[in-house]
Amino acid sequence: MSNDKVESKKKPTNKTVKKTVKKSIKSKKIEPEKEKVEEEKIEEKKIEEEKVEEEKVEEEKVEEKKAGRKKKVVDNVEEKEVKKVVKKKKVVDNVEEKEEVKKKSVRKKKVKNEEDVQDNIKEIVEKIIKDNKSDDDNHINTGVLLKASGEVREVEVDMTPYTNNIGKKIICDKVSFIGQLLREPEKTNAVLMYGLNAKDKGLQKNRSMIPEPFKNSIYGDIFIIGMNSNSDPEDFKFEDYDEYNENYESFYKKKYFDLYDQ
Repeated sequence: MSNDKVESKKKPTNKTVKKTVKKSIKSKKIEPEKEKVEEEKIEEKKIEEEKVEEEKVEEEKVEEKKAGRKKKVVDNVEEKEVKKVVKKKKVVDNVEEKEEVKKKSVRKKKVKNEEDVQDNIKEIVEKIIKDNKSDDDNHINTGVLLKASGEVREVEVDMTPYTNNIGKKIICDKVSFIGQLLREPEKTNAVLMYGLNAKDKGLQKNRSMIPEPFKNSIYGDIFIIGMNSNSDPEDFKFEDYDEYNENYESFYKKKYFDLYDQ
C-alpha cells in the first residue's frame, strides 16, 4: 500500500502535465512582449539622443551666428578706430610739417640776421685794426677793460681810424671780436673784443663778469667800446657797463630775440 502511494507521487498526472505546459506557453508569450518593450525603450532613447544632438547642433549654429555678428561689430569698431588714428596722424603730420616749415623760416631769418650782425662787427673791427695812418685829428674815446684777473678799468684810447691802438696798446694782440651789445635805439651799441692768440699765449681765463648773452670762455683781457651805426667809436664807461648788466634781463635781453623774430 505504501509503495503504491510512492509510485503514484512519482508519476505525474494528466492534470499536472497540462498545468506545466500552460505555464511554459505563458512564459514563452511573456518573453517576446518583454523584448518588444525593451526594443521600444532603446528606440525611444535613440530618438531622444538624436533630438538632443540636433538641439546641440542648432545651439552651436546660433552661437556661431552670434560670434559672427559680434566679430563683425568688433571689426567695424576697429576699422573706425584705425580710420580715426590715421586721420589724427595726418593732422599731426600736417601740423608737424607746418611747424618744421616755420622753424626753417625762423632759422633762415636768424642766420641772415646773425650774418648781418657779424658783417657789421667785422667792418667795425677791420676799421679799428688796420695799421694805416690818417690825416684826421685824434679821436680819444673811453672804453671798459675787463682784465683776465677780474679787475674792471676805464681806459682812454686813441680811436683815430686805421691806427689799431686797441690791438697795439690795450689788448697787445691781434684783435678779434666776441660780439655786439645791442642797446639801440635808446643808446649806442657796443663791441666786445679780445686777443685772438690769448689762449695760445697761456693767458688765464677771464674772471670778470662778461655781459650777457655771451657765455663762452674767453682768455685774456676783454675791451668794450661804443660803436654807432656808422661804425664811429663812442664812449662806453663804467656806468654803461653797470647799467647794461643790471637791466639785461628786464630790458636788453628782448632786443636779441626781437632781432631774430624780424
